[in-house]
Amino acid sequence: MNNKKVFTTVNHASKSITNYIPNTNTNNNNRKFGHMLYRYGSNKVTMGWNYVRLYMNKTTTQGVITGGIAITERITDMLATVLTDGLASVLADLVITGLAAYLGYVSVTAIKGGTYVDLNTIEMEINNAGWQ
Repeated sequence: MNNKKVFTTVNHASKSITNYIPNTNTNNNNRKFGHMLYRYGSNKVTMGWNYVRLYMNKTTTQGVITGGIAITERITDMLATVLTDGLASVLADLVITGLAAYLGYVSVTAIKGGTYVDLNTIEMEINNAGWQ
């Protein structure tokens, strides 16, 4: 039985999925995939039919983990680009309080790259989170 972790990349443009095991040998593909695991990332918001996907770069993610009024306002402003102000504010609070627990990281130094969070706008909860 193989106990190595298998990582998956999704290319939304081509609608393809690639599974890989990083650092299993020295060929260029595995090194490339290993570097892709942690990207600095970007800040943006996309919308699905019942969720909002909030992308946060490394600096924004670290700010969310440490908390503070300024980062709450930044997240609210990002969400307000696609949602009403009231809903954006509620979901921003959810990101601030729930992201660290959902990712399992409480230390800023543990954040190696950008993250994304799927916020369900009907159930008002985090459905998914991961690395960009």
